[in-house]
Amino acid sequence: QILLSLPISCILYRGLFQVGYFSYLHVLTVYLILGIGADDIFVLIDTWRHLSEGYVDPLDKDKQKRILKASYTRAAQAIWNTSFTTAAAFLCGSVSRLM
Repeated sequence: QILLSLPISCILYRGLFQVGYFSYLHVLTVYLILGIGADDIFVLIDTWRHLSEGYVDPLDKDKQKRILKASYTRAAQAIWNTSFTTAAAFLCGSVSRLM
């Protein structure tokens, strides 16, 4: 998903907004996207560990699927909140007079 978001954003940037300027700072958006996704994966892994009670049989794929589904369901609101607050912080920084 992260890698797919880069070409889509480039198409929007150049096609929809008609901006031809591209500098090295634009390459740093990879780290921005990774920063937003990093906290989400921490929440998901913590939920996985909590629900699997520290041990999951690697051969029991059905149990792994159930735990993953339950982890996503339980962590969805926390993932939304962490992504929203990170994006809001970057948005506030981008419109600040200090920048």
